[in-house]
Amino acid sequence: MNEFVKQNQRLLHFYSVAAQSTAVVLLILAPIFIIARMFSGGRFSSMGDWPSLLNLLTHVLLSYIVPAGLALLVAQFIRYLREPEYRAGWVLRHGSAILYVGGVVVATNSVWRWFFFVVIINHSTLDAFSTWAGKLLAILVSLVLTAVGVLILVGLGQILKRTMPLIEESKTLV
Repeated sequence: MNEFVKQNQRLLHFYSVAAQSTAVVLLILAPIFIIARMFSGGRFSSMGDWPSLLNLLTHVLLSYIVPAGLALLVAQFIRYLREPEYRAGWVLRHGSAILYVGGVVVATNSVWRWFFFVVIINHSTLDAFSTWAGKLLAILVSLVLTAVGVLILVGLGQILKRTMPLIEESKTLV
């Protein structure tokens, strides 16, 4: 692995800077998006409409905050691989927990989306499906896609949890 890192220093540096830049841009865009939606007069503009506000916040969380956290995690991991003297930052030290929380957020969001669209907006997403088979198919597809997302995040958390001590040990041997 050390040889791979040595051979690809420039590429890894580029990826690290790109991931950090992406995280910063996403973290800057999140509050701008919230403010723009509140003042645009769109469907999320009324502060008293708590389901719409909650829907807006979950959208921002999943579209901006979670990807920014993952980008920071990737950037710190690459820097940790590249630089022998670099100590793992807070995001990388708690990376597996962050990925597990991301899995919980994805699962919770899926449940919330179905609750929001099916219960609060009077079955608007399932009106297109006239039969119970169509409704069941829509629910199963959503369930499978959610399970895949959660399993990927939990799997990445497990991989990170197990590889960090190995990388630390290889750094001390060199």
